[in-house]
Amino acid sequence: LLQPLLNSIPDRVRQVNVTMGYSMTLTSIFTLIKHLAQLQQTIRNRGEEVLFYHKPVLAILHALNSNGIYDSYIREIINTNKTYIDELKKALKGADFVVMSHPYMYEALKKCGVDIPFAYEAHNVEYLLKKDMYGKGPVAEQLSQAVFDAEKECCLKSEFIFSCSEEDADKLCELYGCERSKIIVVPNGVSMEDTLFTSISERKNNRKAIDITNNKIGIFMGSYHKPNLEACDYIVSIADKCPDTVFLLMGSQCNYLKDKELPKNIGLVGFASDEVKQKIFETLIPRNVRLAEAPSYGMPGLPLCAE
Repeated sequence: LLQPLLNSIPDRVRQVNVTMGYSMTLTSIFTLIKHLAQLQQTIRNRGEEVLFYHKPVLAILHALNSNGIYDSYIREIINTNKTYIDELKKALKGADFVVMSHPYMYEALKKCGVDIPFAYEAHNVEYLLKKDMYGKGPVAEQLSQAVFDAEKECCLKSEFIFSCSEEDADKLCELYGCERSKIIVVPNGVSMEDTLFTSISERKNNRKAIDITNNKIGIFMGSYHKPNLEACDYIVSIADKCPDTVFLLMGSQCNYLKDKELPKNIGLVGFASDEVKQKIFETLIPRNVRLAEAPSYGMPGLPLCAE
């Protein structure tokens, strides 16, 4: 009856929300409301200050990270967290050099009051990535400018910069005026020595040993990054329709789903060591693999997923 119902809606109704059995507990808004309630339950007052427990604050930032704002706000939280700064000072004792994997950490390094040379590991051009994710508006412009300032300072103050591509290196020089000679381009790749080749026959035997010969396995690895989170939501939405498939999610993206009610055929591995990743890949029968390491594991590199 859905199709006749939709066809009978008057033309003056411009927008229609059709929900077909998708549990409210699986939605992002449910998770956000739950964390907001927890935030209110842990509120404390110290004089005129209003204090919040850090765990629900971080959980709310995770829930709002569909636009990638978590990184920008976590920078402010870290910089005002005395406990974190004290622990960072301890970790830096005796260090001769620091590798800065994100520009958001430079303020924390300065707060420690130590003069240690560092390298900036630029996974991308962070400012351009976040600017595109934030969109338009005064808050978006403010956040984008904060990322710009942080990345610029990292580029100019670092001893050298790691970049993933020549294009990124050129863009960093164009945006921040840093010297091209201080940028070392290290293209994405894989260590062949650290991965073990597993033949198809060995994979079949491994599957028999854990009794999953009749199941398909879908693997999705990713960091806590907007496109990956959207993919997580899509996997959750289709999991009930694929009862013969076990979906394993790996990486920091699992934090996005850890407090949600998930279908029984979705498993969250979280951060996985090389040993755990090797064990999982030894059970896969290659179908469609989008993974740079795939050939070294004995899986042909093709787009999409693995069975």
